[in-house]
Amino acid sequence: QGDQSQGDQSQGDQSQGDRSREIARLSLKYSFPQRLIKRWFAYLGREATLSVLYSAYNTVPLSVTLNPNFSYNELCGLLAKDGVGDITRNVGDNYSFHLRGRKVTELAAYKAACFHVQDVSSYECAMTVVDLLRDISGKTVYDICSPPGGKAFTMAERGARVTACATTARLADTVRAGASRLGLDASGAGDTDDTGGAGGITVEINDGRVRNPRYVVAPADVVLVDAPCSGFGTFRSKPEVKYKTDADIAHLPQLQLDILETSSAYVKASGRLVYSTCTLARGENEDVCEAFLSRNSGFTLAESRVALPVGRDGFFTAVFVRDGAT
Repeated sequence: QGDQSQGDQSQGDQSQGDRSREIARLSLKYSFPQRLIKRWFAYLGREATLSVLYSAYNTVPLSVTLNPNFSYNELCGLLAKDGVGDITRNVGDNYSFHLRGRKVTELAAYKAACFHVQDVSSYECAMTVVDLLRDISGKTVYDICSPPGGKAFTMAERGARVTACATTARLADTVRAGASRLGLDASGAGDTDDTGGAGGITVEINDGRVRNPRYVVAPADVVLVDAPCSGFGTFRSKPEVKYKTDADIAHLPQLQLDILETSSAYVKASGRLVYSTCTLARGENEDVCEAFLSRNSGFTLAESRVALPVGRDGFFTAVFVRDGAT
């Protein structure tokens, strides 16, 4: 298969003057729409696009984030009880393994709250927030588009006080159930200032497009907006996303910008606003960031990056700093 990938690259070089023909060939070979490949060529570059296409059908292991209350050896021991081995460390506390026909909820390690399921890219996004806060213990985070809750779990396990927002009661229950399984549910704990710096998650129903006065008067150290998106970076687990039409996604950039602008009011002076998507689309990533900056002079862009969906989900992350940062 490695030779096959090199063949794609050499053949593509030979047809440099006929990009349309090359895109048509790749579309047929890898079962991706031509319009998507064409946009990726423009957005990611040719070599990166070929890497994405070539890896699209590789067998994907389950990625999980280790609960800091457990050690790697404990994880391995619990998984071994269910015949699961060959555990690979991806980065930090994120690991991957093959379920071998088992359901994740049946694993002893899952029942013991040893981990939560989380893609590598999602883990890195959550750890971006952790790294920004440095001493994260007791720091506040508004996770505006939280479900299913993986990033909130990762941040709270490392000491953050997270308000996880969901748009419906059903989605809120999903996050709350996950937080409860991991011992992180602080919804009934009362005033979070009395937690002694311990991390936890309070789940609330909140529409990200509508300004919440309570969040404005009690701004957070970091606000995370993992916005609704086209999901073009998740085709490994959701292959149907490849076939979304332009009409299906036309409304998303404005929705993303609306949520980002609304959420910016919840950031403390000197605080950070993190914007992320699981898509590979300039119109939902860099263009949204540029539109936000053009309308919000009190923020500057500190960094942005794209993670290719090679062995992980495709992901975009940007970090904005509110005025007053040192």
